[in-house]
Amino acid sequence: GTSSDGTPYDATKHPNVVDPHTFFDKDGKLWMVYGSYSGGIFILEMNPKTGFPLPGQGYGKKLLGGNHSRIEGPYVLYNPDTQYYYLYLS
Repeated sequence: GTSSDGTPYDATKHPNVVDPHTFFDKDGKLWMVYGSYSGGIFILEMNPKTGFPLPGQGYGKKLLGGNHSRIEGPYVLYNPDTQYYYLYLS
């Protein structure tokens, strides 16, 4: 098939849309991380009223992985004491 960027789907770089996790950042913005071993882990800003991605993001920003790296199940946790976001993967 064709990917959202208009190129043929390539499982080594386009995301496998599995294991979504949503979270609010420290400023109250809603985000979703998702993805797995094929194309990598991606993050998208979401509309908190609709639960849909904000327009114009495509797949979102690629954080890491791809080319069948054995990662999946992203989860983001914010620690207000350290002011760091932690990305967990399995």
